[in-house]
Amino acid sequence: MARKLGVHQRMVGEAVVSALPARRKKKERPCLKIAPAVAFIDEVLDVDRKAQRKRRHTARRIWERVRAEVPECTAAERTVRQYVEGRKQEQSLGPRETFVPQSSEFGVEVQFASLMQIFG
Repeated sequence: MARKLGVHQRMVGEAVVSALPARRKKKERPCLKIAPAVAFIDEVLDVDRKAQRKRRHTARRIWERVRAEVPECTAAERTVRQYVEGRKQEQSLGPRETFVPQSSEFGVEVQFASLMQIFG
């Protein structure tokens, strides 16, 4: 099978075990450049928790304040954004999950997979 598809035997073995590919492992790296601003960012996010939704800081605005108020921090905007996103998820300030229940009468809607089996 591996020769026929032109892939390594390990790939075929992984496909047999699970149809979904394994998640890539991310190596945790220390955030050296953002370290001087971590306390400041956490303070801003704590104040934002008590503020109205429209009055909260965006990640870009936090980055602009870090550049202005913490001169020893040389972190890029993306680094600050990623840190803010992680902290907001920990504090449950991030986007909310939306769930739309699907309700239909039996036999009214047909799944696409069923149609493919019939007409395939």
